[in-house]
Amino acid sequence: MDWTWTQSPDIITNVLDFCCKWGAVMINIDHLSSELTASILTESCSEPTHDAYLSTSKSQPRTALENPLSDFKKRLQALGQLRLNWNSYDAEPPNQIAVGTATLVLELASTIGVVPTRVDPSAENGIVLSFVNGNRYSDIECFNSGDVCGAMHDRAQEPVVWNIGSEPIDLRAALKTIRGFIHG
Repeated sequence: MDWTWTQSPDIITNVLDFCCKWGAVMINIDHLSSELTASILTESCSEPTHDAYLSTSKSQPRTALENPLSDFKKRLQALGQLRLNWNSYDAEPPNQIAVGTATLVLELASTIGVVPTRVDPSAENGIVLSFVNGNRYSDIECFNSGDVCGAMHDRAQEPVVWNIGSEPIDLRAALKTIRGFIHG
């Protein structure tokens, strides 16, 4: 089930705030047209869930959750259930390769003390794990093809983007780089 609104940014922010509290929707914003598209991820949503999955430019970056590994693993499984064209731009849903790699990234991240602030589907066909601290942003993108890449920027400099191997040793090294950047 999809909805599309074209409203003022304040109305969109209010809709996002509501949706984040209930955790049952996937949000896509076209910043040029201020079009907001929401897709139901689950048909039943009886309780509020953690609101760490979605944020807007007006909200503060999310920090560690009570049990982020468990929450994000559940999120990964839900993302694996998205359908083709989930973002209305012909994106493929994350497949088991992307879900498996992202799960490994989460497990490794928890062992070295860096927790993602968001776990989202990627418009590039996969899953992106984002790490934010103030103006510092980094992510690891796990593609359906099995490829993995990383990106870092502090909003003042051009982003640094690099390929990451999908082996645990490569992912751990990338996560240590991200930890140093985010907390440096």
